[in-house]
Amino acid sequence: MVENAMANVEQAGANDPRITRFGKFLRYSYLDELPQFINVLNGDMSIVGPRPHMINDCLSFLQVIPDYNLRHTMKPGITGMAQIKGYRGKVNTYFDVTHRFKLDMFYIKKANFLLDLKIFLATIAQLLFSINKLYQSQLSIKVEVQAPKPAQMAKPAVKKVAAPVYQKITPPERQSA
Repeated sequence: MVENAMANVEQAGANDPRITRFGKFLRYSYLDELPQFINVLNGDMSIVGPRPHMINDCLSFLQVIPDYNLRHTMKPGITGMAQIKGYRGKVNTYFDVTHRFKLDMFYIKKANFLLDLKIFLATIAQLLFSINKLYQSQLSIKVEVQAPKPAQMAKPAVKKVAAPVYQKITPPERQSA
């Protein structure tokens, strides 16, 4: 992302001019998440848990959902229930905030090894699908073809072809036994 005054205030969105081409590649391939594993190794984060938000977002979400701080009863995670259910990226509506919160609270109440494993495997599946989609988009060649204007179209030449000559084919005679 290009350095800017809004980096700690405004979430990046689709077609955000602050995002560089390389940054878009990192984000689309999820490679931008790799540095967070340092936080996991330091014990500040876990692999699975409620996804952290910017401080300004947390404060504004707290205005909408009074119990929002309950999300902070667990270590934040690199991936979580909300992410595998499709709630990732910029928060645009009240619906997004409440559903992320509900999914995070479900995870906090039901957290166990099998649920973590399920979320982790679903994240890996989504990652592989995303990388495949990125690879496919790099392979596709976009060719812009314009239809010729009527004035540019030449009338097709009509070629006279001789009528085909067919041979009469007779079935072979049957031999009687």
